[in-house]
This record gives sequence, structure tokens and C-alpha cells, in this order.
Amino acid sequence: MNQQMSYSSGTSTKPLLGTTIGALLDDITGKFPDNEALVSIQQKVRFTYKSFNNLVNECAKALVSVGRIANVENLGLENAGVKLNGISTVTTANVIASNGVVHIVDKVITLPTIADHAIANPNFSTLVSLLARDGQPNFAEVLSNPGTYTVFAPVNSAFTALDAEL
Repeated sequence: MNQQMSYSSGTSTKPLLGTTIGALLDDITGKFPDNEALVSIQQKVRFTYKSFNNLVNECAKALVSVGRIANVENLGLENAGVKLNGISTVTTANVIASNGVVHIVDKVITLPTIADHAIANPNFSTLVSLLARDGQPNFAEVLSNPGTYTVFAPVNSAFTALDAEL
């Protein structure tokens, strides 16, 4: 079945899908609440389906409250050019499968480096700030280079606990 994406604003001859984006997101959230739904290394954000669904619902309520949209149930989206790792664009979103959702992309999504993981994850902000101090080697560059590395990376709470012990 080849579904057309719904429209994002204004009038259109394209019909809305048989279900709303909210209903699709609610369904996926029910199945995979703690799975990662959205990760942007460049913007340093990570959302599980549950947290992303909560954010979407709050945004929709805000749009209704300021009169930008009249009915959240009829809000649709067209492919908005979502990029992953800054290189791969979603060309077809929300293809429902029996065990989740598929988003078709135009390029292979490469795995992030160790440095990308540390920089994107707020739980490593203390480690990243310590390694980025003046006079230190450029660890982000080193850990972005090809090679096989093992890193024992303490989270922020580990540094807090160490500070309390000292």
C-alpha cells in the first residue's frame, strides 16, 4: 500500500491519511515507550517515544491555544526534510511495520564516533568540558579518527560523587 503523506498547511487536494499523526505516535509510544525516537547529535537532543510524544502533545496544545490551528486532530505533516547525522534525509516517513515504524532515508546513516556520543549526551557534559580545557590535546578530534578505542567514560554523577568524597 503506497500512502501519501498528509499536508502541512493551507488547502490541498491530498487527503489526510486514514489516521492522524498523533494516533500513529500514540500507537508507537504504546509499543516502544522507552526506545529512542529522535536523536540529533548536532543539536545534542535525545527523545524516547514517550518523551517525544509528550513534547508533540504540548506543542499541539500550544498551537491550539494561540489560535494557530483550530483542531489538533486534523494536523498533518508533509516530509519536512528531516536530516540525520547532517547527511541523510528522510524521504518517506512513518511506514508502519508489524514491530515498529520505518523511515526511508536517501543515504546510509553512519555510526557516530565515540566523540559524537560523548558530546551529544548531556550525561557526559562534565567529562567533555574537562577534556576540552585549554592545554589539553583535542580529544574530540583524536576519538573521531579511524581506529579502535575503548573509553571508560564517567557520567556527571560520578564526578559529583568524587567531588563529595574529596
